[in-house]
Amino acid sequence: VMGQAIFFDDETSIYKDIQNMVFVYKGLFANRPQDELGGGVARIHIKSDAQKFKDSLLTHGFNSEVNAEIYYGLKLRNWLMLKPNVQYIHNIGANPSNKSAWVGGIKLNMDF
Repeated sequence: VMGQAIFFDDETSIYKDIQNMVFVYKGLFANRPQDELGGGVARIHIKSDAQKFKDSLLTHGFNSEVNAEIYYGLKLRNWLMLKPNVQYIHNIGANPSNKSAWVGGIKLNMDF
């Protein structure tokens, strides 16, 4: 398990703060000890004065984007891992007029 929080005080940044939490569990199945199950959640808070749609965002109280992901890592070889994943993104771009999205992906890790 890992988490982090980042806070910005720079006037040039559009971000106010970012937080995330991640978990990874290896060996979910006895016959697949090098496979891993992982997931995480992240929140990105944008400064209200940096918003393109400031009035709309403040009226509705939204100025954060939230992302969540879960994946399963299949260790196919000592040097190869395949990680299919599913992601959910809420309030894309911290703009409530944008719809939420589900995204599927595949990541390939190769060690040389």
